[in-house]
Amino acid sequence: MIKMIGIKRLILLGILLGINIALVVAYFFVVEPMRSSAQEKSDGISADITSLQGKIQNTKQDLADFKRDLPKFKELQGKGFMSTQDRFQLSRDLNDVRNAAALAGFSFTVDDIKKVDNAEAQAAQEQLILSRLTVDNVTSILDLNFYDFIDKMQSMFPAHVRVENFSIERKDPVTQATLQKIAAKQPVSLFTAKATFDWLTMILLPPPAAATPPGGQ
Repeated sequence: MIKMIGIKRLILLGILLGINIALVVAYFFVVEPMRSSAQEKSDGISADITSLQGKIQNTKQDLADFKRDLPKFKELQGKGFMSTQDRFQLSRDLNDVRNAAALAGFSFTVDDIKKVDNAEAQAAQEQLILSRLTVDNVTSILDLNFYDFIDKMQSMFPAHVRVENFSIERKDPVTQATLQKIAAKQPVSLFTAKATFDWLTMILLPPPAAATPPGGQ
């Protein structure tokens, strides 16, 4: 009888040991892989959520930037920013600014058009172009008119213009003859001045050329 109890205990211990071994095997080969897979999926979903939140924030910022910049773009577009820089129209536009600033006269030169690398413009299939515009031999009684001309160039000239540099110097002292010319409303210049501007506009890029098939057909 005592031997039977001992054998039963041994069998019971063996069964319990087998169950424990089965549980350990099930944990390491079934439960743990499932848990690891679920954790990886959870981490992936968390990463996707974080990425989506970042994209939403970027989209909100892009919309805010668009709303902020749209009026500026429309203003530039209305001023002729989307133009090919017509040299014939240039003299008329400069003359309008000259009259508004009450300058008696000046001469001007404009350099050849240069292409400006700009990633945003190229992404929109457009090309930013620049010409160096120089105004010289300014004729005016007051230097204030010249400063007014520089200011009006940035507001009236039909494109985007930025001042590169300018210089102004007094000429000979005012004489009786000079005063008589002023009284007679004759053109008199009491100073010499020069200004250089960068004239920028945007043009559409030509469509890409179609690929020529083999044999030129």
